Amino acid sequence: MDGSALRSQLLEIAAVVGIRGAVDIALMSVMVYAGLVWARRSRVANGIRGALTLGAVYLGARQFDLGMTAAVLEAFFVVLLVAAVVIYRDELRALVERVASLSRRAPGLSIHPPPRQSDSEPLRSMLTRTLVDLAEAHIGALVVLQGRDSLDIHLQGGVTLDGEPSEPLIKSIFDPHSMGHDGAVIIDEGRLQRFAVHLPMSTNFERLGHRGTRHAAGLGLSEQADALCLVVSEERGEITAMAGGELELLGDGEALAAVLERHLGTAEEPPHRSWWSYLRGNWWTKLAAVAIAGLLWVVLVHGATPSQRSFSVPVEVADLGTGKALSKVVPGTVTVTFSGARRDFYFVSPSRLRVMLSLPNAPLGTSSVAVSEASLSHPQGLSVQRILPNNVAVVVRRRLPPKSPKP
Repeated sequence: MDGSALRSQLLEIAAVVGIRGAVDIALMSVMVYAGLVWARRSRVANGIRGALTLGAVYLGARQFDLGMTAAVLEAFFVVLLVAAVVIYRDELRALVERVASLSRRAPGLSIHPPPRQSDSEPLRSMLTRTLVDLAEAHIGALVVLQGRDSLDIHLQGGVTLDGEPSEPLIKSIFDPHSMGHDGAVIIDEGRLQRFAVHLPMSTNFERLGHRGTRHAAGLGLSEQADALCLVVSEERGEITAMAGGELELLGDGEALAAVLERHLGTAEEPPHRSWWSYLRGNWWTKLAAVAIAGLLWVVLVHGATPSQRSFSVPVEVADLGTGKALSKVVPGTVTVTFSGARRDFYFVSPSRLRVMLSLPNAPLGTSSVAVSEASLSHPQGLSVQRILPNNVAVVVRRRLPPKSPKP
């Protein structure tokens, strides 16, 4: 394709989309991208892959006119939508809460959370000393520092404390002889709110590797909220930080202090990033989001507009009866005009359109036969507007007996 033809085609596409369509696709791309990032960090990702596979099978069934397969999958998608809401209700609720938490961030929607008003240096120093000591003693621990997202829907059980966190208190909670040592400690706004709390377990076994239950619980909460989870491994004596569904093995107390600084807001404000830097990162996911948004616009918006198309359809004759044969049909094709939504024409294959005339009582010679919608094979969802011509001449002759072989 030369440059002028490509430019002409791009201008034609731009005219169809228009400014309103471009804004619509851009906004949907942002929402789809956020959904893809969220799904990748939760157990919804496997469900989305399965749904996309079934969607590809459905498109293939529509393309090759496999009516039963397409009908079954259409009914299955309705059931699947209801089942997904039930199966992934916790993840969907967490997503809604995450979106709601954005509206509480002021001023504006900042990428980096503002520093906390209270001085967090004592808390940071105390947690660093305490967790390093626990790691050296090979005593398991799980400490959660709440972020902006509410954790109430993710937490189960536990004992309410609402006390001042201290090194002796945390060490006594995670003492192996304590009844609450297997649970998590929740710290928010500088207060130890609850202990012996059970957290949602992550199912991302690839990321967890051979780590134990505490790591699965910490990673599970970090996948559903913006909390910072710090896990001390009883077996390895290591400290692992979990945030945003990611794990970071901390080598020493300085690394732990740096992580706490970032979360508690005492670290130096990160430099301002340009919009271009956000566009460059993770660009495969961004391209996928734009492609999905464009496809949705084509199907749901552009495909919903009424349309008419005409096709040249061949005329065939069957069931002429015994002793008769078809000589010819004049004309051999008719022009059929269909109407329907534009998306109903996406899977129309002109080669599969047929007019089939059943004429068991056709007389010998030439006869005029009406062509109606009943004799036309066409996809569901399309309405026949007109057939031109609506009568064809069918010439029938007597079938000659087969010649006997020469002796």
